[in-house]
Amino acid sequence: MSDNEIDAYHPDFDPYMPDEHRIEDAVKVHMVFEDGRWRLDGLIQQGEPLDEVHGTQCSYEQPREVCVICSTPQGLAVVEAADRAPLPNGRELLGMLAAEFGLDLVPAGMAGPGQQITRLSEQVQELLDKKSEVDQLGEKLVDAFVAAVELSTYLNVETRRGHLHAVRTLLARIYRKADA
Repeated sequence: MSDNEIDAYHPDFDPYMPDEHRIEDAVKVHMVFEDGRWRLDGLIQQGEPLDEVHGTQCSYEQPREVCVICSTPQGLAVVEAADRAPLPNGRELLGMLAAEFGLDLVPAGMAGPGQQITRLSEQVQELLDKKSEVDQLGEKLVDAFVAAVELSTYLNVETRRGHLHAVRTLLARIYRKADA
């Protein structure tokens, strides 16, 4: 048998569960008892990796030298990589737990007692109102464009006919409306 083969006759080898073997570790989540209940210790927010409980071990719970998988070169490489990899910090653990249970994390400022959600709703409504204003402005721009085309056509036609007085009157009326 080569170094990278697993002994299928080993008593701990289960051919029906090849994915059963994994490298595991456990972390300490420190709690404090305050005001008659358990709470997370504030140290969980320090940003440092959580403390190990036992160190890495394989799921077969055997010494690495005896484990049929951990004793192979590939198994030893995985164990060494696991030993070097940092454990999650409190924030990362929170994200992992939320993902595992299918939850979305919401920042505390937004999950406050109704005020933040209400403010967010107001901001969304403000954006919708602004969109409505932009849509109305777009309609006004279309109307202004149509009026400009009509004015241009009128100016081209009337100046050719020699009715400059009518054009001056029209322009004066337009400027007075703009000033008002």
